[in-house]
Amino acid sequence: MLAKILTLLLFTGLLHIFPPCSSIYMNEETLDGEGKYVLRWDVVEDRIEFEVVAGTLGFVGFGISPSGRMTGADIFIAGVRPDGSTYGLDFHATGQTTPVLDTQQDWRLLEAYVLSGENKTVLKFSRFLNTCNEQDFAIGFDTLLPSFHSIQHTHHFVVYSCQAPPHQTDEEAFDRFTYTNGVIGDHCSTTQYFPIAQCDSIVYTWAKGGKMMIFPEDVGFPIGETPTAQYYMVEVHYDNPHLLEGAFFETGLVMYYTPELRSVDAGILGIGQSVDISLTIPPNQDAFKVVGHCSPQCTHETLEPEGITVFASMLHSHKSGRKMKTRHFRGNIELPWIDFDTQYDFNFQQNKVLLETRQILPGDQLSVECTYSSIWRKGKPVIGGRSTYEEMCQGVLWYYPRSRLECMSRYDVDTHLADFGVETYHTVQLAASLRYIVDTPISIAGDYYDLVASKFNWTEDFLRVYKDERLNGYQISECGGKLRPTRYPENLVDYVPKDECGMEKT
Repeated sequence: MLAKILTLLLFTGLLHIFPPCSSIYMNEETLDGEGKYVLRWDVVEDRIEFEVVAGTLGFVGFGISPSGRMTGADIFIAGVRPDGSTYGLDFHATGQTTPVLDTQQDWRLLEAYVLSGENKTVLKFSRFLNTCNEQDFAIGFDTLLPSFHSIQHTHHFVVYSCQAPPHQTDEEAFDRFTYTNGVIGDHCSTTQYFPIAQCDSIVYTWAKGGKMMIFPEDVGFPIGETPTAQYYMVEVHYDNPHLLEGAFFETGLVMYYTPELRSVDAGILGIGQSVDISLTIPPNQDAFKVVGHCSPQCTHETLEPEGITVFASMLHSHKSGRKMKTRHFRGNIELPWIDFDTQYDFNFQQNKVLLETRQILPGDQLSVECTYSSIWRKGKPVIGGRSTYEEMCQGVLWYYPRSRLECMSRYDVDTHLADFGVETYHTVQLAASLRYIVDTPISIAGDYYDLVASKFNWTEDFLRVYKDERLNGYQISECGGKLRPTRYPENLVDYVPKDECGMEKT
């Protein structure tokens, strides 16, 4: 739901019979893939209530943690004793060892019983979303992932929409690459065949832990509305950590459509920073921030007076991503974040339906801010690109009614290269990106990555200026073919989330 989940199933023998219960919860998830551990939940104001149905007559454990592991986990263990009495205890874990009983018991057992004839234990329990207890884990609007039994070989996939270059029609550009014409695909990172550069607008993404996205009842996404066909590209990342040979399986996605048109057309807005080398994360950084903007001038020129309503969001970066948020500004005042993830995990990306819809008005600014760690690269930088070892900082907003708003920004590449002492350079077109080659000065000539990885001296003075410029400096806003400078608003008043722990809980 709202936090990363660690599940524990422990087995003993108990017997206490009650009739089956009926579920009234809005959310349900099978955590083990076999139906032996079913979790249901609902949020009411500042509390969350859970129901667990576990295939055991023993005690049942449930926990949440920042990583899906024992360390730092907030654990609730409950069950039914042989005499029919019930118990529920609040623990925390300091490592892969016996959990420690909390000094303050914040989990509240509401009900516990055994389902007659089914060998299942049912627990109902609740907790404040934020208990303000250091031994507990605050539940927020972050990534959810079951800790066990994800799909084995399909790591994640992304659906992109494709747009032909000016001198071609869609059919000329893409039809020969389709499955109906006998093409079954190509390797993403090495292809010289597929027109990947023309398919760069994210429509949908799924990863382990991701679920179906359902539109509001009166909203639909139009397809096939133009005289020419519309083309989409599906990029699948497979996972074979055990190097199994001869693995054969089906994967993909199903998109449901109807001939009964909905009253409102949905639109997709990609925001953030365009993908190029100006997104370069220095080596050995634990919390390096970059940002991409949708400028107030762009929303002013493209949105109708009533604006648009955002109902779902997806945040997207790669392996270096640690935190992300979509910020919303009206004038110099920051409104509550549209989306945020303080526990971002590249392996578990998903479209999230917002708890409350958000209205974007003409003149509003949207900014996607990303926090990265390059520690895992062991002294090497990370540059912008499509590879999972490279980086992106983007978000996708699903909204209605559809508008002509398209909005990204980028740091000027020439200025970026000049920061590293580059005087002249040329580019080589690859399948999905440009390769930058430094020509002069001769002392740093060669591939751009070699320059930032081994030739350039990342001094503390340089890093201080570089960090500030990449976060707070001017960028080039791209809006409907127009280019103009943009940055964070002047005299910005930051949004500060409500201090839940400043209020007494009863």
